[in-house]
Amino acid sequence: MNVAEKPVVFNCGDDELVGIIHQPDKPTKTGLILVVGGPQYRVGSHRQFVLLARYLAKNGVTVFRFDYRGMGDSSGELRTFESIREDLKATISFFKTSYRKIENFVLWGLCDAATANVFYACNDPDIHGLILLNPWIRTESGEAGAYIKRYYSSQIINLDFWKRLINGEVAITKSMLSFLSIIKKYKSKNTENVGDDESLPVRFLQGIKKYRGKVLIVLSGNDITAAEFKNQVAMNKDLKRELAKTSVTTINIKEANHTFSSKDWRSLVEELTFEWISDNFELS
Repeated sequence: MNVAEKPVVFNCGDDELVGIIHQPDKPTKTGLILVVGGPQYRVGSHRQFVLLARYLAKNGVTVFRFDYRGMGDSSGELRTFESIREDLKATISFFKTSYRKIENFVLWGLCDAATANVFYACNDPDIHGLILLNPWIRTESGEAGAYIKRYYSSQIINLDFWKRLINGEVAITKSMLSFLSIIKKYKSKNTENVGDDESLPVRFLQGIKKYRGKVLIVLSGNDITAAEFKNQVAMNKDLKRELAKTSVTTINIKEANHTFSSKDWRSLVEELTFEWISDNFELS
């Protein structure tokens, strides 16, 4: 399938946003908006977003990737993932107006962009699908817990670690102070994660609970952000219940790092994205 790549400029308030639309030569009923995590611009690490957009477009999905305000080629002040609601709203509106035959809109995001998409989509019924890679729901205690389970637990059973310890290659005092600091942060979880309505895990749960569309979650097996997310799910029965719904699909890629940087991991993400879209939405 032939694909046209069209640069566009559109307004978000008094600022201008720059984007690229990847349009298959045949009209499509499903469009994907690729939302970039920060600080990042529309190309992505190791050109991940460009390659993903081209792959999907060749398979019949119209894709829109863009820079939100203050990033890449767009004007305005730099902002965080919690301040891009108006950017998403302007982008979706422009996309819908430009391609009126598209009936299904999907938001795709990695890390904090995944979380931003949940915060936005739960209030926009026109978003029919969410694809979330390694969602960012970090808390201080959550990060500490992930380090304990992912790093310190593995070190205890690592023969090489004990050899280096015996040979004096490990800075014991520094390591112990670091460990005790992490333990202290982890113990704060009872007041930080559960009682704080403004914490990211609580807000993420509220968004997923309110959202009525389909959800695909892809998690890396070699990533601290994904480890934090898994720990939060394990600790929070309400979040666990929401993610167990038939509308939610969760896939783990065991060896992958945070940005799926190898060719094999990147290709797998591309295939999983397209398969999930084609299974849940009409393409043409």
